Amino acid sequence: MIGSVPLLSATVVICTRDRPSDLRRAVVSVLRAQGDFQRVLVVDQSRGRESEEIVAEISERDQRLSYLKSHRTGLSVARNLALHAVDTDLVLFTDDDCEVASDWAETMIMALSGDAGAGLAFGNVVPAACDPREGFIVGFSVPSAARLTGRLAKCRDGGIGANMAVKVNAARQIGGFDEVLGAGGHFPSCEDGDFAYRVLKNHFAILHIVESTVVHYGIRDWAAGSGLTRQTYMAIGAAYFKHVRSGDAAAGIVLCQQFALSVREVLVNLALRRKPVGFGRLAYLGRGVLRSYEKKVDRSTGLYVGS
Repeated sequence: MIGSVPLLSATVVICTRDRPSDLRRAVVSVLRAQGDFQRVLVVDQSRGRESEEIVAEISERDQRLSYLKSHRTGLSVARNLALHAVDTDLVLFTDDDCEVASDWAETMIMALSGDAGAGLAFGNVVPAACDPREGFIVGFSVPSAARLTGRLAKCRDGGIGANMAVKVNAARQIGGFDEVLGAGGHFPSCEDGDFAYRVLKNHFAILHIVESTVVHYGIRDWAAGSGLTRQTYMAIGAAYFKHVRSGDAAAGIVLCQQFALSVREVLVNLALRRKPVGFGRLAYLGRGVLRSYEKKVDRSTGLYVGS
């Protein structure tokens, strides 16, 4: 209870594909975490059986852990399967290459239980220590506690799915995650940004939770990272332009902000003679806008049609 407000029931979901060692660490950290969550569900798209065997082994010691095999691939596909499979009020998402803080689940459950108008919450994603010569790790730092409302508030939101809690009724109302977006999808990123935009568009608030933290171990080497970054920017362009195609002017403003940030980055890098300059990111953002036309858009839901 929070005063007289009851805590909402919660399921923790970890979507995984071919990362058995990382998955073990993530599952163990969640099961050790504080918080009144009823279930930990692993949605597995792995090609082998090692991840399934790890879940079976750990579940013998903790019956809160359960397993769901997904024969279709894609992060958004996995998340949507989870949203349909649970019978709790909340789903707390973290990634298979993350480790959650001991109070992570408790913090997220309390935050969303205490705000009837909120549909989504984001917390900190802290990059694990790594040698910068080997690569980089993506993160997100909550600048301050916030409650965001209205579509243009997306300009102040950079939350990512590695630390995300969702009210199931809100997620189902907006149609879940867009399966054309996200890892394994046609546009392999920005499924979380698009989901957040549609949460705001459907009059739910987004919370930024300073106290919520997960550590991200997903290092990307610099060679692969360049291609990943370009694919990410292409997905950002495609994610927001589909809303523009549906007549949503606010999405156009959000997209213009992304172009402005990319242009600023290019100008700063040119002034400092720093490489990479960022022309590729800017170009792929525009490419995402153009490639948006490869898919039809359902104007009523703001979702791409087809996978």
